[in-house]
Amino acid sequence: MLSNRIAGNSDFFGESVLNSTSRLRVSDDLIDHVIRTTTKRDHLICELAHDHRVLTANQIADAFFDTGSRARLRLVNLYRKRLLDRFRPYEAKGSAPFHYLIGSVGALVVAARQGVDPSEIGYRADRALTWAASPRLDHLVGVNGFFMSLLGVARRSGGRAALEQWWSERRCAKSMAGIVLPDGYGVWNEAGHRMEFCLEYDMGTETLGRLVEKLVGYAELQKASGVRRWVLFCFPGRRREAEARKHLAGSTVPVATAHDVSNPAGQMWLPVNVEGPRRSLSGLPVWDLPNRD
Repeated sequence: MLSNRIAGNSDFFGESVLNSTSRLRVSDDLIDHVIRTTTKRDHLICELAHDHRVLTANQIADAFFDTGSRARLRLVNLYRKRLLDRFRPYEAKGSAPFHYLIGSVGALVVAARQGVDPSEIGYRADRALTWAASPRLDHLVGVNGFFMSLLGVARRSGGRAALEQWWSERRCAKSMAGIVLPDGYGVWNEAGHRMEFCLEYDMGTETLGRLVEKLVGYAELQKASGVRRWVLFCFPGRRREAEARKHLAGSTVPVATAHDVSNPAGQMWLPVNVEGPRRSLSGLPVWDLPNRD
């Protein structure tokens, strides 16, 4: 069983994910219970976990709950019912938050909401949990944290803001025909200012020349689509951002940079070829977007 495989690797995960929490066996009774008790919020969390692979407990709490305690209680409930799976990466100091993935029952919910056979959504528990040991985990969590933070801002805005679109790297690669491979794509609408952007989440591992090469693809995509999209570069520190801006100057596509994305909707964006002050996400110039899904 999946839960037994996780428990058998408790040293790697930091501690057994089971703890004192017992998981329910998949049965007709469990499926019936899930149908009767899961909420629209539960469904959305499952869909995001499926689309974006891994979401931390803190990210889910920020995006969907008023308090961390309520989030923890609900996530344990979803874990017990196998709508979500989870692991806790090892950290030499302190304790990492639980990282949540789509579970076997959650995959059934996602398939039902999409109107497809469960086999068509590509769920495999053994493949999903390879993220626990993936060297790309930190990058994925960082990218997803960016968008989950925007969902949190939108939730607390009283309807003033909304993240209208969020595409994963996989969907971007498919939809943009491989011309560019952004880490994510989104449409942010705040107070009627609707902007489209591609996200480049930099971990400091690529050469600065490689960042410039990416702009060639974005210029090609802009020409092919007739749409001006912001390219948002997030850097791990102020020095990295300053050096990158020298290389990004002169871009023919709109580029803005930040070195702190704790609040990606806030005043942390600096367009290239422009000296401060930094602008909020909605404060960047907006171009009309085509109507499309």
